[in-house]
Amino acid sequence: MATKRDFVINYGLQTDKDTTQGAGLNTLYVDSINNRVGIGTTSPTSPLQVQGNTYITGNLTVDGTINATIQTNSISQLNTSVVVSDTGTNGTITFTTDGTAAATISNTQRFGIGTTNPQDKLEINSLNGTDVKLRLATDNSTFNNFSVIRGVRVSNSQSQLEFQVSNGGIQTGLNIAQDGVVTVGQQSSSKLNIIGNSSDQNELGSLDSLLNVYSNTAVSADSGGSISLGGIFNTFGSNRAFGVIKGYKENATTSDAKGYLSFLTHTGSAISEAMRINSSQNIGIGTINPSFKADIAGDARVTSTNKMRFGGTAGTTNFYIQYNSTANSLDFVAG
Repeated sequence: MATKRDFVINYGLQTDKDTTQGAGLNTLYVDSINNRVGIGTTSPTSPLQVQGNTYITGNLTVDGTINATIQTNSISQLNTSVVVSDTGTNGTITFTTDGTAAATISNTQRFGIGTTNPQDKLEINSLNGTDVKLRLATDNSTFNNFSVIRGVRVSNSQSQLEFQVSNGGIQTGLNIAQDGVVTVGQQSSSKLNIIGNSSDQNELGSLDSLLNVYSNTAVSADSGGSISLGGIFNTFGSNRAFGVIKGYKENATTSDAKGYLSFLTHTGSAISEAMRINSSQNIGIGTINPSFKADIAGDARVTSTNKMRFGGTAGTTNFYIQYNSTANSLDFVAG
């Protein structure tokens, strides 16, 4: 019975016409016992092991896992590219580091970082189970001039989104809580600047305003947009609305846009309406149903020598009521 022997080519392999000279020993090594071939090594651990750089001018097809560094260099008059593809059915492409999957392209063309089962075109999973960050930075990591988009886990069914910026240190500029509440800024200064052009409004309403606040409530009376103005009101740092401005629908009739503007203040125990301008452009103070251009439910005061005029304009024939502090009387004057 013949004995198997290793086959070693030290200095080259001669063919019919050409001879290729090796650069040194062990150019090609055939391990006939283990059925392995080594190029540049006499100890191949795989069916084919290449020790050193490899240049391929055609296509390389691998049905399995590639554990290697793939590098392409510029070649004169040629376009160089690396294509990693899965030609099978229901397969994935996975990139691993230190034996752990770092990124995955699923068979549905979804790219996942930190997950082997991405559910969207791009999915980035948390490293710590609490939050996940997308950092936008310069190529100099010693500078603190980066920004961060941060997704925070609140519970198993809730999350919030933060947009963080650097200002000597990282801080949250905008926060969207799990209930959809948006918070802008953290420190004392202007928090929201809206810059742009607006035009006079037509019968359709404020479609061209710089800021539109709408409600998605179904057609009903006393519904619409509102803005609350407030701040910290106790030593515990709790926030409270001190005043509210409402733009509400006046009736429940569909396609009827009659509305009113309401101004509310906090009385110490509750938010209460102080003034209303209705769709007839009547102003009510202390009443929600003003019937006149100025309808005041309560006392009104005109101080010092100020006048309350009726008809005409200043300098023309009109009537006015004026308090006479000298005589301590109320004068009715024509002039």
